[in-house]
Order: sequence, then structure tokens, then C-alpha cells
Amino acid sequence: MITPLMDGKLAEIFEALLFSSSEPLSINTIQALFVRAAQAEREEQQEQGTFGEVTDQTPAMLAAGRIRESMTALGAALEERNSVYQLDEGQGGWRLVLRPQYARWVRLLRDEPSPKRLGPSIMETLAVVAYRQPVTRAVVETIRGVACERALAKLVELDLVHVAGRADLPGRPMQYATTEHFLEYSALGSLEELPTSDLISADLLDRVIAASANKQ
Repeated sequence: MITPLMDGKLAEIFEALLFSSSEPLSINTIQALFVRAAQAEREEQQEQGTFGEVTDQTPAMLAAGRIRESMTALGAALEERNSVYQLDEGQGGWRLVLRPQYARWVRLLRDEPSPKRLGPSIMETLAVVAYRQPVTRAVVETIRGVACERALAKLVELDLVHVAGRADLPGRPMQYATTEHFLEYSALGSLEELPTSDLISADLLDRVIAASANKQ
């Protein structure tokens, strides 16, 4: 059972962990950390009788639902106090990221170039990969009706797309899929959050491929 003390401190503890971590924090990572904290508290209490105010009476198991509730509370708190950070959730878990309006200052500090917008050709290729993955270059070109080798190479260079394997087809062509960075770039938590569209849905792409095959 979560004590009142810990219940009030969770969002603050999560903020400290997120600020100190270079990697996203997943539910499993947080739960494992609390198991370690509870064990350390018991060992400390045996020696000194206390483990400190923040982790006093630390629960050995923190429910996934409680973690999500506290992360939601943290995100709301960051919004309320107009923090320069915002909470971002991806496939790997949660992380603190700078709000877009402050990004250019960090780029100046690091002497990094401003990000370039992707052209229509690359964006169309990326959309096909996102909705049809894993997908071969031939299928992408069938859907788009143009050569896509350069567009795919650029997407791989930008770490938005990667080679996910080889298709079980003659010649074993490479298959492409989106990366974790694609989710960050698109502000998506998972591929299930891809917007539905009559213009570019998985079913529509299947019909386009079938129609093209019938013409050959």
C-alpha cells in the first residue's frame, strides 16, 4: 500500500529521476528502482533506523496505474508552472524534453545547425513506410509511382527509417520500418497513434498494391 507520504512525493521523485536520466524511464525501470529503494531502506533501518525523509516507508511494489497517474500529475504541474520542460511519453517510457521555443538557444550553445524541413517526396515515402511497415522499396515505389531509393537512403541517414530485415521474396529484398526517433519526430507514443486517413491507410495501400499487380 502506498503511504500518504510517498503518494505526495511521487511526482517530485519522478521529476528528479527524469531530470537525472539520459534515457527514457519505463514502468519496469521505475518499479525495479522502487524494489531496490525498499530493500535499501530496510537495510539502512537495520543499521541506523532510518533511510531518509523522501524514501521513508517506500513501497516495494508500485502499481503501473499509480505510476501513470503520478506522471500525468507531473506533466500537469510542469504545464501549470510554465516550466521550460515538458513530459514526453514514447515507446521506451517517459522523459523530460525542452519546449520547442527554447530549442534554438540550446542549438546555439551546442553550435548545432537548425533542423531542415523534409521535402514532399521524403515525407510521402516516410508516410508509406509508417503505414505499411515492414515494407520493401519495390512496394514503396509501387504505391508512390516513382523511384524512392534516394528518399529511403535519406530517411535512413536521418534515423527515421531503418532496415528491419529481408523479405521472404526472390532476391531477399530489404524491408524498411520506422525507428524510435520517428516516434519522437512525429510526437507519437506508439505506432498505434498514427492518425487514420482515407488518403493513406493500410487498407488503401494494400488495394493500391493489388491493383498495380493486376495490371502487370
